[in-house]
Amino acid sequence: MCVEITPPVRVERNSPVDERTWRKFFDHTGRLSISTTEVKAAIFHGGIESSLRPEAWKFLLGLYPWSSSADERKAIRRSKRDEYVRLKGKWWDDFELQQDGWFKDQKSRIGQYPFPCLGWGGLLE
Repeated sequence: MCVEITPPVRVERNSPVDERTWRKFFDHTGRLSISTTEVKAAIFHGGIESSLRPEAWKFLLGLYPWSSSADERKAIRRSKRDEYVRLKGKWWDDFELQQDGWFKDQKSRIGQYPFPCLGWGGLLE
């Protein structure tokens, strides 16, 4: 049995989306001024600068609606941060759960930082 291997296809990539280009995608209220298809195509064909990834991923993963304004996104971040704090507080206050071996294992992983998602370019920053 012989398998024929074809040579790799060379694909031309565009430049990564930079800060200037990313900002041009939005109007003065922070709403997208081009289609989502155009934004996704620009990112797909060129990538996006690493400093913009935390913000871009929030759109790509559906945390931010593509039609949202800057103020609406700020409210979403605030709401998610409050939800995180509330859930973590509830988790820490459950004494019965804290006696469980699984909880102790998770506590050693997560408990090193009071709010890991609220810093270092994390989800809720």
